[in-house]
Amino acid sequence: MAPVDGHHRCVAEATDEYDPIREDPAAATEGTAAAAFGLWAVGHLVDLPAAFLRFWLGWLVGWALSVGEGIPGLADNRLPLACGLVLALGPPARGLAAWGFDLSPGPLWRLARRLRRPTLRQRGEIEATIDEVTVKAGVVGIDVTPPRTVRISRSADGSASVLGRLMVVHDHLLETPTLAPVVAHELGHLATMDARSSLAEEWHIVASIRWIGERIQPGPPAARYRAAPFPARAVRALRSGVGWLLLLAGGSVLPQVLNPARLRLSRLREHTADEWAAAAGYRFTLAAALTHLSHLYDESDSWWNTPHPSTAHRIDRLRAYEP
Repeated sequence: MAPVDGHHRCVAEATDEYDPIREDPAAATEGTAAAAFGLWAVGHLVDLPAAFLRFWLGWLVGWALSVGEGIPGLADNRLPLACGLVLALGPPARGLAAWGFDLSPGPLWRLARRLRRPTLRQRGEIEATIDEVTVKAGVVGIDVTPPRTVRISRSADGSASVLGRLMVVHDHLLETPTLAPVVAHELGHLATMDARSSLAEEWHIVASIRWIGERIQPGPPAARYRAAPFPARAVRALRSGVGWLLLLAGGSVLPQVLNPARLRLSRLREHTADEWAAAAGYRFTLAAALTHLSHLYDESDSWWNTPHPSTAHRIDRLRAYEP
């Protein structure tokens, strides 16, 4: 993101999101949670063709297992049917579990993102920061939901995030004044249904099927593609079709029609988390942290096409907040 300037300020003022910060950060929690659940449910309805494809993919896997291993149940299709139902209904079932229980992403998800356990020193610093936020929030009667698991990211492209009861802290924040306000902002997400709904959306995707589809899909055609022999073009077309079907089955295609609504909701969530942190006593420090971390966010797209509100807008709202 470019540094805060007058252009970004004008963009923020031109949107329908430019409103003063609320004194009660819980006022919008129920509305955003209901909207998030509605979008999650509609996303699965839109993605019914993907569930249909997953059912038949699971059915084929069950059939292959029955034939290859001589497993009883092939004659009456019990094993293929069970595999098909598990693969088709797995994403909505996991999403409902994420909504109803305090869950976190599994070890494979953390491994894929190269997250690591914090050292004793890092854990001590993060826990002390969470305790500090808890004490300051308790003074004004705000309850804090601490993360169950903390992991460290070495990426320089972010600050912190929460997914379920997992908090990810980027190591460049450690031992800096920006850690406390950023943690307060993330605890604001944990205090609402944001983290649960984010995990439910994350589990909408069947990552293994999507990964296979991405690997099967051919790259952009070379200039000599039209002159290639027919068998080569036929193989490329077959790979493209199979890869696209796997991407569809993995849940990566149809739900994209809901992206504008999801991005709008994401911006509202960021505002609510800012309000929570401001009410907990981090009004000015969070504004300073946003200024310091502004380079991490890309605002090259239009305001309606990004998951975060304009940084200038967020800073203005924080500075105008009067508890």
